Amino acid sequence: MQIERLARSLPGAAVAAPPDSALVERLRGVLPVVPIPFRGGWRGGRALRSVASDFAVVAPQDGPSIHHALGCDRPVVAHRRIDDAPRWFGRRAWPRVDAWIAVSEAVAGVLVRHGVARQRIDVIRSGVPPRPSAPEPPGPPWQLLCLGAWVPHKGHRDLILALEGRSDVALTLAGEGPEGEPLARLAAQTGVTLSLAGPLDADRALARAHLLVHPSRTEGLGQAVIEARLAGVPVVSTTAGGLPEAAGPGACVTPGDVAGLRRAIDAALVALPERRRQARAERAAVASQFDPDAAVAAVAAVYDRVALAASGAVDPRVRSL
Repeated sequence: MQIERLARSLPGAAVAAPPDSALVERLRGVLPVVPIPFRGGWRGGRALRSVASDFAVVAPQDGPSIHHALGCDRPVVAHRRIDDAPRWFGRRAWPRVDAWIAVSEAVAGVLVRHGVARQRIDVIRSGVPPRPSAPEPPGPPWQLLCLGAWVPHKGHRDLILALEGRSDVALTLAGEGPEGEPLARLAAQTGVTLSLAGPLDADRALARAHLLVHPSRTEGLGQAVIEARLAGVPVVSTTAGGLPEAAGPGACVTPGDVAGLRRAIDAALVALPERRRQARAERAAVASQFDPDAAVAAVAAVYDRVALAASGAVDPRVRSL
């Protein structure tokens, strides 16, 4: 949703991507699409150099895509949404990028620790559209929801172990990924009532949840946590990465601390009526903090600054080091 909003705010922009990219499908009819038939490798830089533009924007998960953009002889803006350390390609490329947009202060900290000057980084948190207020479902059993891909760093194993032997809760994991079958086996071994629901509409899933639990071991920001808070659903999360910025006081568990996660869930369920009232009272403040229009405007301002620098009106934070 945010990329579509951003695209509409940038007249003259185009997207260059492989023709079968999901991004191309999302932006079809919104932006002109320049098909480039590559996925990494040396052909990437050559394909990007063939696209006329004032500057390049990349959302890299690795170093090679930045190297391709840096080889285009134009300014580069890079978005970073995850809090992982770079591979060796990234360690060489990151400091050469003209401007960074980090999704959280935690991600900005990772960039700085790996050679990026802090004045080249703008922290712009994700914009998340408002959610309808979720009704309070009946219980017990208490319905716990976890939204996210079924991959090891999301901490689903920690969550199942934290619920071992509890007959008064039911856990729904909404997502998909390679860890589904191992998680189902672990739940059977530990006596946890588990539903592997696959991808679900967030509003419908939150309407059936007493509590959203986000047990990630690493996290750039945590959009699922923001969605829950916008719906007035209480949250328990770890303190990994940018989760304290997304979850507020709900971020209270050290990543990987199974016993601590169990205690935090117990405390939230004991105080569930008060936690629910508090979550509903915070909805307006959360909506303001993660306003989509404000996020789009902030990103567009960074692009404008870089374009001005490229034209010779150099902003002191761009190409000044």
